[in-house]
Amino acid sequence: MAAIIKVPFILLVTIALHICYTSPSKPSSDERAPIKNTSERFLGVVISLMKTIKGVYWVLGAAETVAIFARTLPSSSPVGTRIATILLRNGNPDDLYLTPLSMSGAILILFGSMLRAWCYREMKNLFTFEISIRKEHRLITTGPYSIVRHPSYSGMVAVDIGVLLWYGSRGAWLRESGLLETVGGKASAAGFTLVTFAILVALIRRVPIEDAEMKKVFGRQWDEWSRNVRYAIIPGVY
Repeated sequence: MAAIIKVPFILLVTIALHICYTSPSKPSSDERAPIKNTSERFLGVVISLMKTIKGVYWVLGAAETVAIFARTLPSSSPVGTRIATILLRNGNPDDLYLTPLSMSGAILILFGSMLRAWCYREMKNLFTFEISIRKEHRLITTGPYSIVRHPSYSGMVAVDIGVLLWYGSRGAWLRESGLLETVGGKASAAGFTLVTFAILVALIRRVPIEDAEMKKVFGRQWDEWSRNVRYAIIPGVY
């Protein structure tokens, strides 16, 4: 029964991640700012893989949901047992449960994704994953942009930390399936963790680049906004 309770959270988290990694608009080639460093090249690769990343999250959510519902099949049916045996190390769907860590991860993912969705709505077609200045560009200083200058990055920080907690804690399908105990699983988990932190570093390095581009385009308007909104990502910290 405890496992069934997790299903709505799996759905909410997966939908939130889909929203988080879906760009509301794409700039044309002449609107993109020139790529000036390795961090931007790295982020360009990540952006090109967004559909794959979202697909992976949907597969993980589906696998965990199927494993949980395997318990609801009649005991006389060998199908449920077979599914649980394939998807879980111990063949027991009750191994999938919520913990304080996984709940913290879910909350961070939902918060970060909602914050990014708020940014999408506030900026509309001006929001792109790439650094760009669009022909109709204007400086947005309302909504989350009245709190920090780069709130979408604030959301991404929350999401990335949340992802590590949600998928890496006890009771998560990745842990209970036994995949993380294989050489390939350990290597993939280490690589994913490294890439996650690399994304955060790249986004932090992007802040002064974006600020410089906006200052160049908006001049005094940007100066006044940056005086009123002093912090870039985390209020009182950075």
